[in-house]
Amino acid sequence: MGRKRDLVSKTASRVARPISVAMPKRKEKYQKAPKLAVVMFHRIALEPSSDVASRDLVMSVETFRKYLELFRSRFRICTLHEAEKLLGRDLEKPLMVLTFDDGYEDFYLNAFPILREMELPVNQNIIARYADERTPGYLNWDEILELRSSGLVEFGSHTYDLHHHKEGRALVEGASREEILTDLERAQESFSSHIGFKPDILAWPYGVAPHNVSREDMARLGIRFELNTVSGMNFGPVDFSRLKRFVALDYETPEKLLSIIEGYSNLGFLLGKR
Repeated sequence: MGRKRDLVSKTASRVARPISVAMPKRKEKYQKAPKLAVVMFHRIALEPSSDVASRDLVMSVETFRKYLELFRSRFRICTLHEAEKLLGRDLEKPLMVLTFDDGYEDFYLNAFPILREMELPVNQNIIARYADERTPGYLNWDEILELRSSGLVEFGSHTYDLHHHKEGRALVEGASREEILTDLERAQESFSSHIGFKPDILAWPYGVAPHNVSREDMARLGIRFELNTVSGMNFGPVDFSRLKRFVALDYETPEKLLSIIEGYSNLGFLLGKR
């Protein structure tokens, strides 16, 4: 986990500061501009983490609720599949997708009750091996099936067992094409055998999309949506195989992240990203 925290910290440190751009006066075009904000979470705990090394991963229930309350007042929260259909339409609010990586069990215990209360959909990307082995602290297949049956949780793969490091870098960076595809196929089969479907969503470990795997390879696996950890807005025409994500952090206010997201939106409008 130490290596992961370092990489998440580096990702968080790269999150852009608020961009000061005046809101366009032509509000109707701002609303129609095809863009998608995707936000990433990891763990939701009852209390804030006192461990500096894990603070980029852990968010308190109180802070999480504040994020959701603010986001739902300013965005239409939807799934990735809904976003694909809605982009470009004349909507009252811009679109946002909420995502979780790693499949921690505290999602089931702490995050989902709030999401269910607010009736907000979410994407959760799990490491299939941990579910297979019922690794303590992670979601198991019984919990995953229960969450999926709620209609609010859309599951994706976070690989079967590539969420590690080797020689100081993410394992997926040094793995061969055959090793990567074998792992991804194993994850797909695990999903299929336990809950009856193969996900078309993949979140790459540590946001690293390998160069030796093609879109054709992903298509053969049935994967259409790929999530990374590059910070930024997804402007139309949105490339769902290269989705950027904003990182939500416990030690920064929801209002600060909102200002960053809106800064990207307004800058994109002025640059013709519509």
